[in-house]
Amino acid sequence: VSTVSEKNKNRGAIAVNGGKVNINSNMEINGVGGFADGTGSKVTLGNGKTMTVNNDAALAVSNGGVANVGNGAVINTAAGINPSGSEKLAFYAADTNSKINFQGTAANPVTINATGAGTLFMGTASDFSAGTKYTGMNNVVINMNSSQATLGNFQNVGNLNLATFNTSIQNMLGAKEVNGTVYKMTINGGNLSLDRDVDLDSSSDIFNSITSERIVNEVQSGTTVSSTSGKGLAIGSNSLANTATSYNQSGYRINGIVDISGGSGLKTGVFTDFGIIDITNSGKIAVDKGIGAYGVNGSKITNAGAVNITGTPAPGSRNIGITGLALNVDSSSNPVLDTYGSSVIAGANAVDITNAGTISAAGDEAIGIFADNNRNGLDKSKVLVTNKGIINVSGNKGVGIYANGATVELG
Repeated sequence: VSTVSEKNKNRGAIAVNGGKVNINSNMEINGVGGFADGTGSKVTLGNGKTMTVNNDAALAVSNGGVANVGNGAVINTAAGINPSGSEKLAFYAADTNSKINFQGTAANPVTINATGAGTLFMGTASDFSAGTKYTGMNNVVINMNSSQATLGNFQNVGNLNLATFNTSIQNMLGAKEVNGTVYKMTINGGNLSLDRDVDLDSSSDIFNSITSERIVNEVQSGTTVSSTSGKGLAIGSNSLANTATSYNQSGYRINGIVDISGGSGLKTGVFTDFGIIDITNSGKIAVDKGIGAYGVNGSKITNAGAVNITGTPAPGSRNIGITGLALNVDSSSNPVLDTYGSSVIAGANAVDITNAGTISAAGDEAIGIFADNNRNGLDKSKVLVTNKGIINVSGNKGVGIYANGATVELG
C-alpha cells in the first residue's frame, strides 16, 4: 500500500460466517492481527508462533467469534492511538458470547509484549476471572515495555488501596506475571484509598500513572499529597460520564493534607467536574497561590476542615479559597455546555458549596468563596452557597463571598 493510512487498515486473519483461520507461522502486520465475527468463526495463533502487530488491535472478536492463542505463543503489540486521540485496544471482545482464549501452560505461557501507546485490555473483574470474555489469563506473562502503554481499562473496580494497587489489579486481571516499572492504568467506577503519601511530581509514583474515571479518591488521615511544581489533583469527565446520575460517583474526599506549591502562576489544589470535593474536619488543602478547591458542572464542595491560600499572587491575579461554576469554561473562559452532569440532568444543582470549616486567602482582592452562575437562564436556586464557618481574607479589598446569580445562606 502507498500511504500510512491505507497501511494501517490491513487485516492479518479474518474469520466470518463460521470460517476458521489457523496462523501457523510468524507474522507481522500494520493493522489488525486477527478478527473473528459470528458464531463458529475462529482465528487461532499456533503454539510457539509470534504475532507482531503495529498500530492496531492484535485480536478482536464479536458476535460469538473466538480467538485462540496457543501455548508458548508471543504477541508483540504496539496498539497506538486513534485519530481522535484515544488509545486503541490490543485485545477486544465485543460481548460475552465472544472469547479470547489464551491456551498457555505453566511451562509454556503466552507472552504479551506491550511496546506502544495503546491499551491492552478493557473489562470488569468477571471478564477475566470468570472467563466471561478472556480465558487462561493465569498462564499469560505480560511485559509492559513502554511507559506510554496502558495495562487495562478496568471497570467497576470496587474498593482499592493505593499501597496495594498493583497487586490488586494483577489479581483482577488474573495474569501469571505483569512486568514493568512504569506504565499506565485506567480504573472506572469505585473508590481508591490514598493510604500512603503521594508525590505528584514523581514519575515513579504509581498514582501518577492511574487515570481515574467515576472514582472517589480518598486522601486518608495522616497522609499527604504534595507537589512543588504546581501540579494539583484533578478528575474530569469521561466516556461513561453520561451514565452517571449523581455527582458523588467521582471526586475527592480529603481526610489528610493536599499541599500544592511552586510552578509558575496560579494553580489549583483540587479540581472536579460533576464530582465531589469533601474536606473533612481532619482535612486540609494548602496552595501557595491560586485556588484551593474548584468544582464545575454540578459539583458539590464541602469544607469542614481548612483551605489555606498563603502566597501573594502577581498583580492582576487573586487567590480564591473555593470556586464553583455552573458550567466549565474553555481556554478563553467561555462557558461550555457539557453532555453530562448538571448540564443535562433536569433539576440538578449546578453549584453547591458549603463551608463549615476555615477558609483563608491571602493577598489583595482575595476571595473566600466564588460562585458563578455562568449558565444562561439557570435559576439562582440551583447555585447554592452556605457558610457556617470562618472566612479570612487578609489583603486589601478582599471579599468573603462573591456570588453571581446564586442563593447564599449564612448560618
